[in-house]
Amino acid sequence: MLSLIIILTLLFTVHTGVRRGAVLQGVYTLGYLFSFIYAAKNYIKYVDKLELLIPYPQPTPESKLLFFSPDVFFDLDRYFYAGVSFLILLVIGWAITRLIGILCYKLTFARIPETLNATVGGGLALAVSLIAWGTVLSLVAMIPLDIVQNTLQGSRLAQGLIEHIPYFSNKIMLLWSSVPK
Repeated sequence: MLSLIIILTLLFTVHTGVRRGAVLQGVYTLGYLFSFIYAAKNYIKYVDKLELLIPYPQPTPESKLLFFSPDVFFDLDRYFYAGVSFLILLVIGWAITRLIGILCYKLTFARIPETLNATVGGGLALAVSLIAWGTVLSLVAMIPLDIVQNTLQGSRLAQGLIEHIPYFSNKIMLLWSSVPK
């Protein structure tokens, strides 16, 4: 079921990118990239504050996590809060990017050959969506609840998005695991 939701979301995203065209989707993609960089540089400031606001279910020695070894079980709460902080900043950047994109709507009508315009727009939208799914699923993978872990285990697509997005899969985990204790 999770794979179906991901596929439908990706198809919708590609459709949206094709409709926006290469130039406008390029504006959105740059905005998302800047948001990612900003979130990566500033998320640590908010980790301690989030511990007071958001509950984290503590893993037990019997807990099984699909993507993490038992060695890091009891540090996962810090990684989780780092991920939540990162995602909050990313969503704020996404909202600002959306506002800028609305103001740049006329870029949809840039004179570019139709096939190139649609292909580049759809490709950029797909790339952004894959990175977004990988980021969210990486955060969800840290939740030590059986229902969450079983859902991820049942979706090869979700596992692939967590582990195999070039550069970003490793970057996300390195960012979140580098939070000082």
